[in-house]
Amino acid sequence: MAAAVLVSGGMAVAVDQAAAGFAEDKLASRLACVAGLPQVPEVNIHGVPFFAQAMDGHYGAVSVLARQISLAKLTVREASATAHDVSVPGGEGQVRIGRVEASLVMDYSSLVAQAPAGARLSGSDGLVAIETTAELLGRRVPVTVFAEALLSGATLRVAPLEVEVLGLRTSVNALPAKIPGASGISRELPPLPGGLSYRQVTAADDGLRLSIGGEDLSLETAGGNDGAKSCGGAA
Repeated sequence: MAAAVLVSGGMAVAVDQAAAGFAEDKLASRLACVAGLPQVPEVNIHGVPFFAQAMDGHYGAVSVLARQISLAKLTVREASATAHDVSVPGGEGQVRIGRVEASLVMDYSSLVAQAPAGARLSGSDGLVAIETTAELLGRRVPVTVFAEALLSGATLRVAPLEVEVLGLRTSVNALPAKIPGASGISRELPPLPGGLSYRQVTAADDGLRLSIGGEDLSLETAGGNDGAKSCGGAA
């Protein structure tokens, strides 16, 4: 009897996991279609049992991970998001999300257009390093400007703090000569859906990490026949 209970319980768990996996794959394909992603993202529906959540139309948490995407002329190495307290209607209506936490890793190449010509950008100990050249004492020498990444609403600023010339690192204001990149870099970030906002930016080795968040979000589900491409029905 105990063996039968264990076997039946194991089968129930396996079926539930298989159903969750199917739903995750279907949702991932829909997201790739809607967002025009070059690759299908990874989707994970958290919590068990899946069937109980699906029947209730309420999911504790859903996480998404996508890599190598282009977003409004930004090169994004990785985008991840977790939606908490997700309510999905059975038909058309609003998907309600209690809280969203998201992160984008933006490649430094996305700032090259705003940087001095020929400059190379990278991360260095929590700062943005702008490698360029400057003319000092009649000759061209390599220069590295170290700057802080800052957010002001949807505006990303790279504000210079220090400069290194010929092995000497000092305040960016200490040198009399005009240093390329010393005036900083500024660019507007893509607009976000209503309820989401940029929260923080950090200069990392692999790119600028943008933290995004929001609470009490409502998203309209696709409905009607307005000529837009179809990316599948509800998961």
